[in-house]
Amino acid sequence: MEQCIFCQIIAGAIPAKKLFEDDKVVAVLDIYPASPGHILLLPKTHSQNVEELDEDVFSHMGVIAQRMIIVMIANLKAEGVSIVVQNGGEAEQKAPHFIMHLIPRYKDDKLQLQIPRTNVDSKELDEVYVRLKSMIEQTISGQKLR
Repeated sequence: MEQCIFCQIIAGAIPAKKLFEDDKVVAVLDIYPASPGHILLLPKTHSQNVEELDEDVFSHMGVIAQRMIIVMIANLKAEGVSIVVQNGGEAEQKAPHFIMHLIPRYKDDKLQLQIPRTNVDSKELDEVYVRLKSMIEQTISGQKLR
């Protein structure tokens, strides 16, 4: 995707502070960080969302994210790290490229990433449970939906 800014960053056409690169992913410092040390972990293959992303690449991203978080906690003295994926417009995804944000967190950093708690009646919760359970079991046991 020539017009995707993140594909251009991956290709080196747009300068970035690359922290890590292998055959599947690139990690760069976010130029508009939520917190100093905010890392964008990008798949090298253009995938707009998690549904398009290759399972092996997504798994690899998890391993790389874990290792980067260990480094962030040790070297930035982060007290925690928020892992953020905004998948789709309603989830506030702004870029047309899948991104895993690794955001170092500190006491009193004022960053607000709270998930609100809402009340759902038990009947609705049961309906959602029934709709999801068998499909999740089939998908996780190796039967892909795509």
